[in-house]
Amino acid sequence: MSSTTSTATGSSSKKSKLTNDSVVRVIFTTKKEDIRVPEVEMAIPLKFTRYGLSETINLLLDRDPPKPFDFLIDSEFVRTSIDKHLRKHNINREHTINIEYTEAIIPPEKEMECEHDDWVSSVSGSFSGFVLTGSYDMKARIWDQKTGACITTAEGHKGSVKSVAWLNKAPKRDGGKFKFVTASMDHTLIAWRASQSEEAASIHHIYKGHTATVNSVSVNISGDKICSGSYDATIRVWDAKATPDNSTSSIDVHQSKRRRLDTAPQIMQNTALVGHTASVTCVSWPTSHQLISASADHTIRLWDVSSETNTDTLTAPTVVNTVAYSTVHGLVVSGHSDTVLRIWDPRVDTGKMAQQTLHSHQGWASAVAWHPYSQYPRFASSSHDKTIKVWDLRSPLPLFTLSHHTEKVLSVDWSGLLNFDEENNSKDVSGSQFDLVSGGADNKMR
Repeated sequence: MSSTTSTATGSSSKKSKLTNDSVVRVIFTTKKEDIRVPEVEMAIPLKFTRYGLSETINLLLDRDPPKPFDFLIDSEFVRTSIDKHLRKHNINREHTINIEYTEAIIPPEKEMECEHDDWVSSVSGSFSGFVLTGSYDMKARIWDQKTGACITTAEGHKGSVKSVAWLNKAPKRDGGKFKFVTASMDHTLIAWRASQSEEAASIHHIYKGHTATVNSVSVNISGDKICSGSYDATIRVWDAKATPDNSTSSIDVHQSKRRRLDTAPQIMQNTALVGHTASVTCVSWPTSHQLISASADHTIRLWDVSSETNTDTLTAPTVVNTVAYSTVHGLVVSGHSDTVLRIWDPRVDTGKMAQQTLHSHQGWASAVAWHPYSQYPRFASSSHDKTIKVWDLRSPLPLFTLSHHTEKVLSVDWSGLLNFDEENNSKDVSGSQFDLVSGGADNKMR
C-alpha cells in the first residue's frame, strides 16, 4: 500500500483552505473489480456526503457520464456527511477510515399497469416471468411480466380473493402448466390448473375447513403442502396431493358458468395448528420443516410442521399484519398497524425482542417480501400510505420509495426470470433481474 496521501478536493485553491480538522484520511474499497480504484490513502473533506463521495469515485474512474454510488463505513450506509456519520458512531477521525463503495440501486421505472375490477389484494411473483394476482372481484389472474398481458383467469370463489400462491413457482414459459392456490373470504381455498393456452383455469381441488375468511395462503418449497391462516384464529395444513373426499372430477369453470362448487373435488382433511388467539393475518412457509405466522393477537409464531408444535413466539406491541422469513439471512421482518417495520432474529437469545425498528411509512404496513437472492439483507414493504419502500438493513432509511399507486398498497413481491435445467431447478441466479410487483386499492397491479 502506498504511503502517499492524496486530496480529493478539486482545485488547488480549495486545497489550500483545508485544515487537518476539516479532512479525514480514507481508503476506498469495493468488492466489484470493474469499479475498483487504487486502494491508496487520500484526504477528503469531512463535509462530503454521498454526492461528494460519488464525484470522487467518478473522477478516479474517469466516468462520463457519472453514476451514483453508495458508501458504507463499518458495514453501515453513509446517509449524512462523513463528519456526522463518524460522530454518531464514535469513530476516531484521526484514524484512516476504510470506506466501501458500490453502485447505487436506482429506483425502477414503472413498466406496466394491469387493471382489475376491484382491489388487488395479493400478488405473487415467479421465477419464470409470470405474476399471479388475487382481487376483491373474486378472481385470480396470471399475467405475463414482459408484456403485461392477462394469460389466464380463475373464476370460482363466492367471495373476494384475499391471498394467492404458486404451487409451481417456476412454470416453463413454453407450454408449461400453471398450478396455483387461492384463499378467499368465502372460507375456502381452491387449487387451480391451467395451460398457457387456456384463458380460464380449472378447479382442481377445493379445501374446506376454515370457519371464517382465509386471509393468507402459502406453499412449501416442494409444492406438495399448503398452509392457510384465517380470521378464525387457526392455521391449517393441507396435502396438495391428497385424494378428494368426493369422487367428482375437476370442474372447468370456463365451461360451467354456474361454477358448481358443491360438486367439485373437495378436501376437508387437514392439520390444525392452534395457538393464536385472534385472526391469523399472514402465513409463510420458507423451509421444508418450519412455517411462520402473524396475528392480530400481536404475536409472530414459528411452527415445526412435523411435530405440529409452536416452537417460538415473538411478541410485538401491536397488531402484526404481515411477516416474512429470509432463508438467506435467518431474519424475520414484520409489518404492523403502528406503521413500523420490525426485524427479529429467532436464532439468538434476545430474538424474542425486535432487533431493529424501521420508521418511514406513514400508514399501516400491509406486506413485506425479502429479495429472493440478494447477498445483502434487502426487502420490500408496502403500506396504506400508498407507497412501496425498498430497504437494506445496513441503513436505517429506505434505499428508495415508490409512489406510483394512487390508493393504499395491499401487497408487494419480487418477480423475475431465471434459467432452469430439465428438472426445473435454477441453474444460476447471479446477474438475475428481479422486479417489484404490487397490488393496491386503485384496482391495479403495477
